[in-house]
This record gives sequence, structure tokens and C-alpha cells, in this order.
Amino acid sequence: MLHAGHFVMRHLSSFIVSFVTLTASTLFFEPHPLSVVAATAITYFSTASITKFIQKKKLLQQFQLSKTEYKHIHEQLQLAQNRLNTLQKQFLRIRSVASFKHINELSRTSKRIINMVKKDPRRFYNAEQFFYAHLESAVTLIEKYSMLNTQPLKDPEIKMALQETTHTLDTVQQLIDNDLKQVLSSDIEHLKLEIDFAKLSANEQKKTFDIE
Repeated sequence: MLHAGHFVMRHLSSFIVSFVTLTASTLFFEPHPLSVVAATAITYFSTASITKFIQKKKLLQQFQLSKTEYKHIHEQLQLAQNRLNTLQKQFLRIRSVASFKHINELSRTSKRIINMVKKDPRRFYNAEQFFYAHLESAVTLIEKYSMLNTQPLKDPEIKMALQETTHTLDTVQQLIDNDLKQVLSSDIEHLKLEIDFAKLSANEQKKTFDIE
């Protein structure tokens, strides 16, 4: 996906082009000051728009995605980031160490998945359940747990609900851990191939030495 580096490059290019336009119009013509400002602004924003279009097109070609796919993944990433922010806000409401660890682990794993999909949007298809269900479930459970845990009244029913929520969070954590494994699946397969190739090369070299 487009990141801060693309943003800097886009606006740096726009600044350079608009500066050249401003300098050229001032040196070779005698335009009205308002015309100069308008021309510079139009040049800046036009260059930024064209550069952004080119950057997106290159990304689509690089990752072999359609515009529809790119837009959908971008929307899901934004939604996931918002949910992650909501999850992290619960740090301020949690009182128990166990719950704090739950949120910390969920946040850390979720952040890794989101960042990896940002770098390579194709990984989204290995973690669709994370984006469509698992992260939302984690946020909902943590919010409910935080609400119940801050109640001054701790009757048996509330205590039982808190215990059940904790057990369910363990299950959701396992699901999100599996989502991360799925995102990493292609890397794991590639590593296995590299290991097999290295072993094969070592065996072939050993046979050559034995023959000699």
C-alpha cells in the first residue's frame, strides 16, 4: 500500500515542478501576481495527483491486484487499524495483570498482521478471517470485559461472565496467532525450499568429494 515514503516523494516532486514553473514564468514573462499564485497551485496539485496515480498503478502491477481488490484491501486495513486503536485504548481501563497481558498480546499480533499486509497486500487473502471476524471479536470481548471489570458490584454472575470472557479471549488469541501463521505461510514454504535446496547441494558436494 502507499506509505509515508510515497507521500514524501509525491509532494517533493510537486514542489520541484511548481518551483520550476514559478521561476520560468517569472523570468520569461511578466504575469500578474495572482496568476503566478494560481498557476503554481494548479501545477503543484496536478503534479501530486498524477504522481499518486502513477504510484498506485505501479503498486497494482507489482502485486498483481485489480483496482477493486486494492480498494477493498485498503478499506479493510483502515477498518482493522481503527479496531486496533480501540483495542489499545482499553489499556487505560484494565486493572488486572492477566487482562493487560491479553490486550498486549492481541495488540502485538494484530499489529504485525496489519503491517505485513500493508507491505504486501496479497497477504490479505491469507488472513481474511482476521480482518472479517477475529479482530472484531477480540475488540468486542475486551470492551465487554473492561465494562464488567470496572463495576463496583462483583456478584457471582458477573464473576462467571468475566471468567467465561477470559477463556473466550484465550480462544480468540489462538485464532489470531493462527492468522499470523497463515500470513507467514508463504515465507515458511520458501524457507523450507531453501533448506531442502541447501541440503541437496550439500549432499551432491559430499558425493563429489567421496568419488574423488
